[in-house]
Amino acid sequence: YLLSINSNLSKENIEKAYRKATKEQMTYQERLTTRCKEVLKNAKEHEHLVVLLAGRPYHSDPLIQHKLAQVIADFGVDVITEDVIRCNYYDSDKVQSIMQWAYTNRILKAATWAANADENIHYVELTSFGCGPDSFIIDEVSDILRRGGKNATFLKVDDINNIGSMRLRIRSLIESLRYKSVEEKVVNTKAIQTRPFITEDRKRTILMPWFADFYSPLLPPVFKLCGYNAINLPPSDRQSVEYGLKYSNNEICYPATLIVGDFMKALDSGKYDPDKIALAISQTGGQCRATNYAALLKKALTTAGLERIPVITIAMGGGVNEQPGFKINWKKIYKVLIYALIYTDFLSQMYYSTAPREKVKGEAKRIKDDMLQLGVNAVEANNANHFLDLASLACKRFTEALEIKEIPKIGIVGEIYVKYNSFGHKNVVNWLVKQGVETVLPPITDFFTSTFVNQTVRKSGNVDKRCVPKPIYDFAEHYIYRVVHLIEDRVKHFPYFRPFVTPENMAESASKIINLNAQFGEGWSIPGDYAHFAENSINQVVSLQPFGCIANQIISKGIEKRTRELYPNLNLLFLDFDSGMSEANIMNRLHFMIENAI
Repeated sequence: YLLSINSNLSKENIEKAYRKATKEQMTYQERLTTRCKEVLKNAKEHEHLVVLLAGRPYHSDPLIQHKLAQVIADFGVDVITEDVIRCNYYDSDKVQSIMQWAYTNRILKAATWAANADENIHYVELTSFGCGPDSFIIDEVSDILRRGGKNATFLKVDDINNIGSMRLRIRSLIESLRYKSVEEKVVNTKAIQTRPFITEDRKRTILMPWFADFYSPLLPPVFKLCGYNAINLPPSDRQSVEYGLKYSNNEICYPATLIVGDFMKALDSGKYDPDKIALAISQTGGQCRATNYAALLKKALTTAGLERIPVITIAMGGGVNEQPGFKINWKKIYKVLIYALIYTDFLSQMYYSTAPREKVKGEAKRIKDDMLQLGVNAVEANNANHFLDLASLACKRFTEALEIKEIPKIGIVGEIYVKYNSFGHKNVVNWLVKQGVETVLPPITDFFTSTFVNQTVRKSGNVDKRCVPKPIYDFAEHYIYRVVHLIEDRVKHFPYFRPFVTPENMAESASKIINLNAQFGEGWSIPGDYAHFAENSINQVVSLQPFGCIANQIISKGIEKRTRELYPNLNLLFLDFDSGMSEANIMNRLHFMIENAI
């Protein structure tokens, strides 16, 4: 890149400069570590209190942290940073949370060190208002310190904090630490762990949270093909929210509140024997706090005294809450799974096109329910090819049920759970259908096929090395889109048929708006959907996000200006959801969008 903008630079000089910069950075880090150790040694000799002040890299800025480091030092306390343990060995198995980001790893590493350090060393962490990852980091750090017989202190900073009240809190903390007796130390050695899932657990009933009306019914028969008895819990309700708020951090994202709430509500119902069940959730393992849902669920189980219940995570890539006793035979189910997923995507498309145009009220739902059940039967029989006949039948029935007419169209994008889960988005999609609007949801298959582009982009951008050989990815993509075309041939006669878009075409459109290495959260798929909708004259688009979903807030809202420059007719509406979201406010804003769509 540098060579392309400055012909006077040579590759040799760039590499030389990079090596020199890297060496200087390492020297700087070593100086910080050395200085922290010097402070520790001096504090031990003079019996000083020491505060390990942890936080994000930007919290070192005196303006951002309101000079809190200086405030603590002014009270006669020595302050060190997590650099004191930067080069130390760290056993990540002792931490419940998944190790995702460099700065969170340092924070957890520092908390573990402080928990086992001398009595004069205490832990204080700076957090930022509204920062999503803090919700599970704070819980994890608190547990780590508590197991070491210490308490963690968290100072939340933003641009309007009253430094006077913060100073008072710091003073109270320091005074309490100075007068705390060693005899008062109480060590909680109970680790946040659930029992492992072992081979004998195949007899257990596996409980799964309800994800989406179109996709969840297919999951129990898929598990059955693999030799497991799995059932879906009922869809979330207000009681799920109450249980979720009780057993999880109240600042965690809304989907986590619902998922944890669904499980804890079910366990509290008395319907299930804890010794005869296991809990299962899906995990992507990506750069999102959702990767720590398993850890949050384990904490909830421990709080309720139910840590004997195994927690299973379903992740294609593995590495998330490994359970050696739980095995999925992907070779046995991949074909029927791919056919079922693509069939269901087209079923969803035909339903949402038909429901607001149906000749007989309720007919579209009856067809959907019938065709879903036939799909379940096909999965149970492991009959992938039968989905082709089902697609033809669904096309025929939906076509006969609808009236040809032009109606408003509104595209739906957003975070995967909130986008597809009816309770998660306050039933917005079904409400729009009742208003006579055709809602256009991207197929869930796009979420999985985007990885074909992601791998190529990361490799070409020197962000990551390709883990899976390209020929394997090419074969997988070719197979999936061969199935797509087979099913498309069966439904292309549907009056409002929309063909699938390949991930390469979607990425090409998205690249005009954002760098394709933006892959956290839903990443570039959101701008890709924006572009695809605009290019197909769907100019009213709603983005559904959990409140505080940082990755999607940055992507979905952060690209608004650039998106409007490229597609000036596009009208975007951003809706954030949490446990206290006003439904009236949501519907009022949607009414305006419907008027624009007419």
